[in-house]
Amino acid sequence: MEKTKLWIGISCAVVFFLFVGVLIGMEDESPVERIGSQLVYDRIDAITNCNDLQSEFDRAYDNVEARQPGDRLREISAAYGNYADKRMRALGCY
Repeated sequence: MEKTKLWIGISCAVVFFLFVGVLIGMEDESPVERIGSQLVYDRIDAITNCNDLQSEFDRAYDNVEARQPGDRLREISAAYGNYADKRMRALGCY
């Protein structure tokens, strides 16, 4: 009887810690607020060619350099460039 209680206690502890681990892991996957157009993010998601993604990145940062710091369009362009960079990393472009 004591062994059964011990195993039940250990099992409950394991389930609890697995549950907490899943919740902590889900925190990293929470959606990030995207600025700009969802259509641009969708277009970047659809690109699987590393050269095309690099072109998206370059275009975005050309737009960043053309804007003054603090300009909302500069922030949006930087977000697009960062997203293209993230996509290139996910595809193993570098």
